[in-house]
Amino acid sequence: MRHELPLELSERILAECEELGIYFVTILGGEPLLYAHLFTLIEHHPDIFFQIYTNGTLMSQQTADRLADYGNVAVVLSIEGGEEQTDAWRGKGVYQKIMAAFGYLQNAGIIVGTSATVTRQNMAVVSSDEFIDRMIALGSFAQMYFLYIPVNGMADFSLMVTPEQRDLLRRRVIAIRNTKPLFALDFWNDGPYVGGCIAAGRRYFHINAKGDVEPCVYTHIAIDNIKDTTLAQALDSELFRDIRSRQPHNPNHLRPCMIIDNPQVMREVIENNHPYFTHPGAEEIYAFRSKYMDRYAGKYGELADRVWREEYLNGKDADRVRSAM
Repeated sequence: MRHELPLELSERILAECEELGIYFVTILGGEPLLYAHLFTLIEHHPDIFFQIYTNGTLMSQQTADRLADYGNVAVVLSIEGGEEQTDAWRGKGVYQKIMAAFGYLQNAGIIVGTSATVTRQNMAVVSSDEFIDRMIALGSFAQMYFLYIPVNGMADFSLMVTPEQRDLLRRRVIAIRNTKPLFALDFWNDGPYVGGCIAAGRRYFHINAKGDVEPCVYTHIAIDNIKDTTLAQALDSELFRDIRSRQPHNPNHLRPCMIIDNPQVMREVIENNHPYFTHPGAEEIYAFRSKYMDRYAGKYGELADRVWREEYLNGKDADRVRSAM
């Protein structure tokens, strides 16, 4: 069964965003270009800047031109490396469709970014100079990195990056920023620059296609559905307030996440607030694989604590990090 928000509800959500001063909205899926009301929402809310994540398979020149005409949209193409890595992850032939989408978007003059799900298998490729140079040549202005997290109950834990790979990605992102005309964002390793976790309405939250208001796109827990409450009430819920009261979840902001870096925090949040799980199997890492997640967090923590002391608290980034704490 495919879930999606009706137009009237999406309109209400965006109107409430504007009332609350929220003017940056990301639309992701699934596949946003399948959503029948996408263009209507963009047109009706010209003061909101929309960031649309897409696999590119439904992009056309007509669609790219239409998005560009609105003037309040950036498109982020999901690409997991070269053709081999991307097609292995997203399906045969997808890479070539993404290449075509780059052309349509460049022709339209629309802002383009790229996004990679980082796994143990593709980390070296998506952080390489060759990959970044290719994305720049294709028109990407920003590269986003999202670590693979096994949150859907059917996940392959062996795809999670090793501690060493995660730290190498951190160093590669710094190098990219210092040497390339593209901005790289790493939504875990950039914890030091935003003071740790930004979920549960601190700077960010997620509403899924069923209307469940989740602390972040990975947590798959909720106590509110936007169909039954206002956005302001959901942001002020006991669940969100509890999570915000615990932020940062670790004094080491290289360990910001309450799922993979501080799993005991997430389990305490679940125990205290009794949320429902918003995705089948989402309870797996909290109920059945908790020991594995604790070991994973501990192993990365040993490396991250050393790096935090040497490079952030006592290194060249010390002043910037302390200003974010």
